Amino acid sequence: MGRKFPVSELTELIRVVALSKDEFKLSEFMLRKSENGLSLFARVEKPSPAEVIEAVRLMGKRGDLIAVSLKPRDIRNMGLTIVQTPGGTGNEEVNAIHFELRLPFFRRLWIRLRRIPVHEYFNESYSHKLFRAALVLT
Repeated sequence: MGRKFPVSELTELIRVVALSKDEFKLSEFMLRKSENGLSLFARVEKPSPAEVIEAVRLMGKRGDLIAVSLKPRDIRNMGLTIVQTPGGTGNEEVNAIHFELRLPFFRRLWIRLRRIPVHEYFNESYSHKLFRAALVLT
């Protein structure tokens, strides 16, 4: 997977989002039924945010793509877990800085025992908060 980034060393994470009428939408922060977490990347010099955007574009994300910033402190304050996971792009440098935002283990267990789909709980509880916390990279 490449270099391990201790979460404690992360100062900023980026998410690649599509613009619609010059704005990014809440839907860019929602999980699909098949997803375990929301895909993010560490903000580092190399690969640059532009390289991350291009790698995501080559994976099939369509539209006018930009990167938005999220602070790990804000994510932790929401109660979400940041997990480094293998990226699925064709760029190994980009894959090495891939992370996911996930529900903590016991929360996932609690909602599964109540037969609530993880993606539905995540979207209702966290998507709005993440959307409001995201800032366009300048």
